[in-house]
Amino acid sequence: MIKKSIALMMACLLTAGCSSAGSTDAQDLSGAAAMAVQTVATHLGVPAAELKVVSDDAVDFSDSSLGCPQPGMSYLQVITPGHKVVVDYAGQIYDVRVSGGRAFICETSRQ
Repeated sequence: MIKKSIALMMACLLTAGCSSAGSTDAQDLSGAAAMAVQTVATHLGVPAAELKVVSDDAVDFSDSSLGCPQPGMSYLQVITPGHKVVVDYAGQIYDVRVSGGRAFICETSRQ
């Protein structure tokens, strides 16, 4: 029973905190989706519970830019497994790329 409680507490911490049913945390998010939600919540300065994951797709990106190259930057030309997560906040859509323990909002995406 104690091990189960500790595991539940750790899961809550990893998904940006526990909250009531109907919130983002209650959506049974993958690790990538949870990272994406936390990234957008931090960017906007809002609680993660106010965000909704629209989609979470595993993608093999063609380079280390994760399909979101920035002008003037160079990227490793290597297949990079990751996720493209679409997060909604009050009708505003955020395209978040996640791979290797990092997540960022892709602001140049036209996809």
